[in-house]
Amino acid sequence: MKASADFITDIYSIILIPPIFYCLLIGWFLWWVGTQLFIYTSGSLDTEGMKGYPFAVFELTFAQKFEFWTFLFGGFWGICFLVAVQYFIIASSVCKWYFSHDSNSELDSDSVGFPVFNAVKRVLRYHLGSLAFGSFILAVIWVIRLVFWLLSSMMKQKEKVDPSTGTKIMSTTLACCSCCAKCWNTCLKFLTHQAYIRIALTGENFCAAAKSAFFTLMNPKNLSSGLSYAVVEGLGGIFVVLGTLCISLSSTYLGYRLIQKPEYAAVLTSTFTPTAVFFICAYFIGTIFMNIYGVAIEAIMQCYLLDLKMARSGEDTDLNNCPPAIAEFFLANFDDDGDGRMDADERD
Repeated sequence: MKASADFITDIYSIILIPPIFYCLLIGWFLWWVGTQLFIYTSGSLDTEGMKGYPFAVFELTFAQKFEFWTFLFGGFWGICFLVAVQYFIIASSVCKWYFSHDSNSELDSDSVGFPVFNAVKRVLRYHLGSLAFGSFILAVIWVIRLVFWLLSSMMKQKEKVDPSTGTKIMSTTLACCSCCAKCWNTCLKFLTHQAYIRIALTGENFCAAAKSAFFTLMNPKNLSSGLSYAVVEGLGGIFVVLGTLCISLSSTYLGYRLIQKPEYAAVLTSTFTPTAVFFICAYFIGTIFMNIYGVAIEAIMQCYLLDLKMARSGEDTDLNNCPPAIAEFFLANFDDDGDGRMDADERD
């Protein structure tokens, strides 16, 4: 976590990436919803199906239904793809920063260059296909979860209308399938994120990167490192949540104190609404910026495992060519003779 804070301090331009991509996501979402509404309302009005519903119901042809579901999947895919590109840019910037330190653990400005610009160039020139494939997998899982949710809702509604239909078994089965799909989504989301970091590290394609990332974490030689990764991941998640709440609550308190001034109190009938708006806006902004810490922590851990692998293989035995926080850990655990290098007898 200290190394991730050092990264943001050194590469402060990275804070521009999340707001830009959140604006792109909002624009994509609005266009997607508008397109879906246009497709849905292009059908014929179903006056019989509207009974008991506050909204208009339209009857779609097979072609219109196919178009509707195609654009629904495309919307999910677009959201996952934008998130993947944002994740890759941050991870690539972290990897470039990590391996741009000299033998004294000092950042080499000539070596690091412009990591954010370099990451954007890399993703546009080399890795759009890998990111699109990874986001495609997640979008498929999202659609499967949506189908299970729709079927489960239909079963529950049918059971309310006629309890004697015997749909409890089907509802229970769908609930189990939904739970499995949610677990599968969580596992694939984690694996795709690790694959994006690996792509940023080595330039591999998605499948090779996912395989490399998985076996790096599951390697018996890295068992202790894998456990450390899990601990750091958990602590990092807690830190991100606490940081987001700290930003939200402190900003809300300052906003509340501001509207307590006489010139504002005279025109406000209640302080609840503006205070709630302060909290929502501050929470949204805090989530955007604390997301950088979360991605940086995961990327730094992947860089650490790759750095440790290279040191053990004898490819790069200098333990100081990394950020100061990581160098301190390396020297404390893998440098028994104090020469700043991992010797042959220190590699196991």
